[in-house]
Amino acid sequence: LPIASVPNGTDQAESQTRSSSELLSAGPASATTGREILASPRARRRANELDIEIETVVGTGDNGRIVEEDLIKAAAHRSNPVDADTRRRLLIAARMVESINTIPSFSLSVEVNAEKLVKFYQETRGRSEESGESRLTYTDLLCKATALSLAESAEMNSVWKEGTVQRCSAINLALAIATDRGVVAPVLRDVHILDLQDIIALRHEVAAKARANKLVTADFDDAVGALSNLGMYRVDSFTGIITPGQTFILAVGQLRSRPWAEASLSIKPTIILNLSVDHRVVDGAVAALFLRRVVAIIEDFEAYV
Repeated sequence: LPIASVPNGTDQAESQTRSSSELLSAGPASATTGREILASPRARRRANELDIEIETVVGTGDNGRIVEEDLIKAAAHRSNPVDADTRRRLLIAARMVESINTIPSFSLSVEVNAEKLVKFYQETRGRSEESGESRLTYTDLLCKATALSLAESAEMNSVWKEGTVQRCSAINLALAIATDRGVVAPVLRDVHILDLQDIIALRHEVAAKARANKLVTADFDDAVGALSNLGMYRVDSFTGIITPGQTFILAVGQLRSRPWAEASLSIKPTIILNLSVDHRVVDGAVAALFLRRVVAIIEDFEAYV
């Protein structure tokens, strides 16, 4: 998919259409503030769903127009402890519906021979425990493999924004973390250049903040994609839902012994990976090459770190 340039202006017909749309979405003046409420119909529906008084929201669209994203952010910042869990589920629901309705996605799946990854994990974990360092997990290794693959694919390290594909200047990967209040996905930044101990420390830090409910908005910003590992729950395979504003989610199943056929049939430890991708950003071949790179790193992890 070629990267489109952002237009410097619009033709007269488009300008007239935009003006008509904005006029139709303008609501009555607020009784409390006296200002005209300019909001899209979709934003008004979302305000009702999230139980938000729309006149209290500051719009970030053209001419101060309130857009759906403004309502989602407003819901995230409310702090009423009585309804916090309900509002959190509403926010998650809104984001997931937005993803399904607005992101044309496709999925790729592959089974990976993880024999060398297991060996590396066992040897490295043993050394870490002997030295008193934080405990290594397979998630740490998978984050590293994904970030290294992103570093070699400018096409995948891109997002759909403002109607065009935009390349990301940094390599930031969100990590799904389960808490007693639901799943959150804070960002791990620049994982491709971190050594394993730094990755472990960073994961511990964001997981502790997530479980203590201390994450702030900045902890979720600028991720190009996400990693979600449900292997510890004995899930073999699943398909993740892309977070709006991101390009992909890599869903990881459990590592277990399965039949593996190469020159002969044997039993190997394998992992099933499912990659869901925003088709507006990349085509199938680009995503397949990215996934193949992730597989290559997993199959010979020590050669890449």
